[in-house]
Amino acid sequence: GIGLAARDQHVGDPCFLEFDQKPTLRDWAKNEGQPMPETRVHRSASKGAPHFLWIHTEKSLELGNCDGSIAGREWFSFRANGRYIVAPPSTFEGKEYTVLADIEPTPIPDWVVDRIRANGTREKDFGAGLRPVHEDFDFDAFVEWVGGVEDEDGSWYPFRECPVAG
Repeated sequence: GIGLAARDQHVGDPCFLEFDQKPTLRDWAKNEGQPMPETRVHRSASKGAPHFLWIHTEKSLELGNCDGSIAGREWFSFRANGRYIVAPPSTFEGKEYTVLADIEPTPIPDWVVDRIRANGTREKDFGAGLRPVHEDFDFDAFVEWVGGVEDEDGSWYPFRECPVAG
């Protein structure tokens, strides 16, 4: 499958809003008296839910990753930093992710950011509160022990097979 990664470092970086149940963005627009925003939209293979692809604005950069829930079930996810969405033409259990609106992602509207902030809970930063790595820790020796692979330019890339379990 194909994954599209979000990051929140600069205005113009990608971010994604994914709904798993109603109300969705169309309902938000109606309630806010706003037109339905035009941006790139994909449909998930698993639930048929919409994935809205945006680009960050100054205002959205402040959000970070946020999730909303209704009655204990995931309602929406705003994927802003280090998270991803699965993209077409990936498949899930024989069903294909599809493109609903084949246009360039647009800047996320301020009113959408306000709705995410009002209805979502910001994720805790991964690693917050973890102890720092010991000063004697040798990352290169660790990667060599695990069996990591380094590119010519010094970049690391993921394993195609788990070095421990195969």
